Amino acid sequence: MSDQERVPTTRRLKIEETTYFWDRLRGISAGINDAVFSTFILLICIRVFDASSTQKSIVASALWIGMFLMPVFLWLASYFRFRCNIACVIYTSTTALCFTASMFFKSTEYFIGAVTLSMIIGVQGFTLLPRILAENYRPEIRGKRVGTTVMIGGLVFLFCSLSFGYLMDASLDNYIWVLGSAAAAYYAVAFFYFHIPSPRLKRPKSRFPYHTIQLVWKNPHFAKLSLLWSLLEFGNYMMIPIRMEFLANEVYGMNLTNSQITWLFAMLPMIIALISSRTWGRFFDMFRLETTQALIGGLLIVSTLLFFVSTNYWVMLLSMAIFGLSHGAQKIHNHLWITKVVPKHTVADYISAFSILNGFRGILAPVTAYWILSMFQPAAAANIALVVIAVGTIALLFARKSITTN
Repeated sequence: MSDQERVPTTRRLKIEETTYFWDRLRGISAGINDAVFSTFILLICIRVFDASSTQKSIVASALWIGMFLMPVFLWLASYFRFRCNIACVIYTSTTALCFTASMFFKSTEYFIGAVTLSMIIGVQGFTLLPRILAENYRPEIRGKRVGTTVMIGGLVFLFCSLSFGYLMDASLDNYIWVLGSAAAAYYAVAFFYFHIPSPRLKRPKSRFPYHTIQLVWKNPHFAKLSLLWSLLEFGNYMMIPIRMEFLANEVYGMNLTNSQITWLFAMLPMIIALISSRTWGRFFDMFRLETTQALIGGLLIVSTLLFFVSTNYWVMLLSMAIFGLSHGAQKIHNHLWITKVVPKHTVADYISAFSILNGFRGILAPVTAYWILSMFQPAAAANIALVVIAVGTIALLFARKSITTN
């Protein structure tokens, strides 16, 4: 029984209401930061700082470097026995300081360093937030309350993405306000986390933060699905910088406004993902895991083919609408797929193991994409990513007969 389940009912209700109040406010800040991370940092690197391919690949990999380092940050927080919310306060306030510094740097090198550090540290709270919510909410209300926060974040994401796009259309110098919004949101998140009740972390049992990676070779079913899904997603993550370069870099002659890029890259996919998420939840419950994974791969293939078949903006919108469908499926799949592969009591360890693989994959994919872009046009680079996605999708279909899900 958890610490929160032992407290009297009236106190538990107070903890739930306090958590719900502050977590909804956190959702507002999360929507702002998601908009900045997903589109505008890379856009600023391309259009404001004219960053090199190496610098842009570092920025595109930064979130995934952060994911790869999650076990290290979690091990350190556990070693010093921080409360979960206090560790999150440290992460978010440090990220806010990095964003604040990035506003004043005129040197490309210093700017890249500041935003890269902000992205690496900024994602660390995601390892502790699920623990806080699991402790503070009863199971029967947890999904509804978390869903409300996610919806708030999604709506704020849409509003901020559109607003930041128009802001940068007015003047590229307004990128300062985009970064300032991210800094302010992270200062606010640190304040919100401070007021959310949370348990104290236990000391780590292992001296090696990456000890869960051994599960990959101990469980062949998990290993096969992880590697095939990683292959498919490797191609998908390659496409992120390829699309952005094609849309934003003047070398390729698209000459789209920042708000047009925002609609293509962020707004439309998120709208379609939000609308389709409930349907994908039913698909996840009804079909075998490999079938759902292969369907996601098929949508990514169609989306990629359409995106580069024409420079017509409406065809590109159709392409990104299809990508939004796959993104909605991925949001459900990435949260739950491990629960179909391993017993319930081992899910946390397997999530840790997959986050290591996920981080490693996310680091290599944009680096590979920019390396290919240094030699080929975006359409040719996209064809290479397309082959990787197709190989992963076909392999999952063949694996369907040989993998038994729980």
